[in-house]
Amino acid sequence: MVNSMEVVIAHSIVGSITVEPAPTHLQVHRTAGGFRLHLPLTVRLSMKEADKYRPLLTSLRAKLSLQDDDGRIHHLGQGRCDGLFFGAYRESVQPGELIWSDTLAALSSYERLRAGKPARMKFDFSGEVCHLFSTSQWLRTEPGAVTGQVEVE
Repeated sequence: MVNSMEVVIAHSIVGSITVEPAPTHLQVHRTAGGFRLHLPLTVRLSMKEADKYRPLLTSLRAKLSLQDDDGRIHHLGQGRCDGLFFGAYRESVQPGELIWSDTLAALSSYERLRAGKPARMKFDFSGEVCHLFSTSQWLRTEPGAVTGQVEVE
């Protein structure tokens, strides 16, 4: 089980996204039609001192799913992270959170599938990664896709 994925720009690894093991108490909020569950992330981005460009990671989304004992994949919903994550010389470690918002029926379905076993979830991430560089102002290069899978228990 891998709880981390690489962030790559133009075939170079510039960092990683890690879904942190759940703390003893997750932050959950009730909404008018359901819930919002905050899942902790850590984003690491770095650049070499000689680099003129800073990596920027944005628009993180994840499709959430669970694989049952028979190997069937059950799609649970989607999570999103609206943070902006910037790289720095050496390494920048930044906390974030993926927010899963859905109906109470979706959460109930997940609990039924889990059947009292330890919580386990697969994340199919997508997002945008680019470089920032400074002239008289900060400019952004054309974003590229960042994708990967993470699984957490």
